[in-house]
Amino acid sequence: MRAHAYPWHACNAESVTSKKHETQPSINHDDTPVVLSPNDFFTDFDFGMPSLEEEQLWHLRKIPSPPSGTPLHQGLAAAEGAEYEMLIGLYYDNFHRAHPCILPQTHFRAIKAQDPELVRLLEPVMCWIGSMYASRPISNVHEERARNAVDTAQSQPPTAFGVQALLLFSIATYWNNDIEKGHAILDSTICMALGLGLHRRDFARIHGKGDAVLEESWRRTWWQIYITDLHLAASSHASTWRTSDIESTVDLPCEEHEYESGCVSQPRTLDEYENREFGQQCAEFSSFAQVVGLARCLDLTLAGASRADMVSLSRIAQEADAAVAAWSLLLPESKRQLVRTDGTVDEMLFKANMLLNAYIVDVHRPLSSLAYSTIESCSRCAPPAPSQHSSPARALQARIHTTKILQAIERLTELLTLPTQLTKHSPFLICIVAITTIAHLSACRYVLSGRDWKIARQRIRAAMGALKAYGDIWPLGKRTYREVGNVAREILDLNGPGSLESQQAVRSTIDFSTTPHCSSVLPDYLDFLKSPLGFSGPP
Repeated sequence: MRAHAYPWHACNAESVTSKKHETQPSINHDDTPVVLSPNDFFTDFDFGMPSLEEEQLWHLRKIPSPPSGTPLHQGLAAAEGAEYEMLIGLYYDNFHRAHPCILPQTHFRAIKAQDPELVRLLEPVMCWIGSMYASRPISNVHEERARNAVDTAQSQPPTAFGVQALLLFSIATYWNNDIEKGHAILDSTICMALGLGLHRRDFARIHGKGDAVLEESWRRTWWQIYITDLHLAASSHASTWRTSDIESTVDLPCEEHEYESGCVSQPRTLDEYENREFGQQCAEFSSFAQVVGLARCLDLTLAGASRADMVSLSRIAQEADAAVAAWSLLLPESKRQLVRTDGTVDEMLFKANMLLNAYIVDVHRPLSSLAYSTIESCSRCAPPAPSQHSSPARALQARIHTTKILQAIERLTELLTLPTQLTKHSPFLICIVAITTIAHLSACRYVLSGRDWKIARQRIRAAMGALKAYGDIWPLGKRTYREVGNVAREILDLNGPGSLESQQAVRSTIDFSTTPHCSSVLPDYLDFLKSPLGFSGPP
């Protein structure tokens, strides 16, 4: 789809309920004891224990509806209002920071108080997403309300709040294991956004009602659509995506603390970002803007690129390395620290670093010694194997590509162990963790041995723990955890006797014990990525 190719009325996007799909449960709750995953050791240990408020709501939901107007009916109405407040709070606590396009909570409540109709279709989707993080089962009525709201948004004249409702619903639907419907709703989202002109710079000013925070929300909504489109394309291994060649003039997002406080600074433009290397001083752009910049670099490098042969794959890897170098070297000092002085993690920089390292693994693996196994095709996240393989004459190049991958995997593992609650990061990290884990499994089978092999297995356990934690919230995360587990058992030969010995019996003919340290193999611009806790900066 293209900007001029589909006005909203011609999109013909399917209605959310046009196909009969089985409703996926948000969380598989039962009465079994809570088992802590590795993720829980880096949380506030609030998993599984319902608050007093949730306990009260749980019991109130079991009471049959009394006659309207009675004291008991009024009490239940108040309980439903309390449940709404709880679910909106869960949305902001668990989902908002990784997808920060909706108005900040205080501003959202103020807008609703002034004109409830504005957010009437957005609220049910937020409540449904919030219900997925509840520690007790929540009635399926919230999913049904969200579906009805999105159907209504698609049948009425489009609004920017309606775009936000569709965007959030597409993400949640996709990770609820309704992949086809998630793609369809994102199509509708893009279509509606383009019809409104959300991709144009003046949209925020015209429709912001003089409110700087609302204007910022509209800018963020477009960029969240763009990044979501990139994520979905990567998860399905598409070489093109819908927003790739749409000419956007939207200004870049501000810092998160400015957005949340309501003190939004003058927005920086795309032109300023694209020419930042020529500035007198190191230009400061927000963390969200840096994510947008990295996504655009990858878009330019990968969109439409052919992977038909080794020459094409090598060119893609070189161009991706150059894109990463440009992005990395121009990061200001303030963006080389993921962990702030108060101990919190910069969510947007976390996302950028996960994305960057995942693409290093993706583009370099076909050129490396990490062989592909047929069993990998059972994982939805695993990329298809290349049609050609490196020849022995390219052994040195394969060694370099393999080293880049192993170091990217090491950095990803460090990111997973930062002091955050993993499930509060975007569910799009599920596929990032999956594809890097599968590459790591190949390294265990064909490359690593001795202590390196044992360390790799520990890192794989950490990654599997992360997938398991996501599976407690998102059904597609649970499916991915099972798929990667099946791949691991086959690659590591865990289904037969003597598996430990057999894992280390098959190795690449390349001697990796003589591989130079990363600082002499990888380009110098990657030195600062060695530790996400404190970047040293390029030399």
